Amino acid sequence: MVTPVLFLDDASRHKEGTIISRERAEQTAGGLIKTLQSLRKINKKFALNTAYSISQYQVADNFPLQAVLRREEWDFIRMMNTHSPFSDGLDKLLSDEISSMDLRTKQDKVSSIALAWATLLDSATVSFDAHIDWSQAWVETIYCKLDDNGCISEAEKRIRNASRVTHASEHTAWLKQLGLSTDPTATQVWGEKADRFPSLRFLPRVEKDLKALEGSGVPFRQALKSLEALEKDVVIWKGKGIQWPEFSTKASPEADDRKKLCWVHDDVTGGKECFDWHVRFTGGVAGRTHFRVDEASMSIIVAYIGGKLTREITG
Repeated sequence: MVTPVLFLDDASRHKEGTIISRERAEQTAGGLIKTLQSLRKINKKFALNTAYSISQYQVADNFPLQAVLRREEWDFIRMMNTHSPFSDGLDKLLSDEISSMDLRTKQDKVSSIALAWATLLDSATVSFDAHIDWSQAWVETIYCKLDDNGCISEAEKRIRNASRVTHASEHTAWLKQLGLSTDPTATQVWGEKADRFPSLRFLPRVEKDLKALEGSGVPFRQALKSLEALEKDVVIWKGKGIQWPEFSTKASPEADDRKKLCWVHDDVTGGKECFDWHVRFTGGVAGRTHFRVDEASMSIIVAYIGGKLTREITG
């Protein structure tokens, strides 16, 4: 089972340029520990993700977090901390997506990578009670994102947050569900693909794509839904006996200048084939399921599941 992740938000520290007393720093750091403990009383199954080594986190300009925590408190937060709980493939996919976002708090326009991660994974931030934008159980954010057509879109979102002990009760129902997902594992999906998707054929390389997405939550589920939709489309196609499938979700080929990224060796045909057709899946990422249509056998062959292609499909 993949460990659920909450994100420690370093952007919630005392504002840069603010010098605070040691007493205030200890109060801020101690509040963080008490908040984490209150969350763990509800569910102990989550890990705490940090953008970089937790030893580099600051409470304020003049106090690192480590310097104002007691030894047992420091050991507690280090025990919870994991720098990157995701597979390399998923980490790269999500990082690419975050790089295309400009996410800030709505009130003071503070940029936050932790809030961006929580947005993509429908998770939550844990923060210092030191900045007004993180003073509530939900952080109001606004973000701009570059879409596939090069246009900038703007959206608002509320992100779960805990900076005080009292915030835990706001998220009790959600916290209790963490770690209880009934999602199949990538290994299960791959082993059962003939039963789950009898009308689809998969190139062997797709197994590692599924494993890279495993643990992402919503993106993984959306990827599976894209396969389920293609499976149903083929069944209907065969039933109608028409020349080409009628796709139930938006399906399109890559533009001519991007088709070169879509050529992959197919062991069944013995040569390279173009898998330029794709359907999209979301869940916080610009996901793509690439395939080709075999009209002769009335089947769909899947070659790639992941983010929007930026280089040739390999493997």
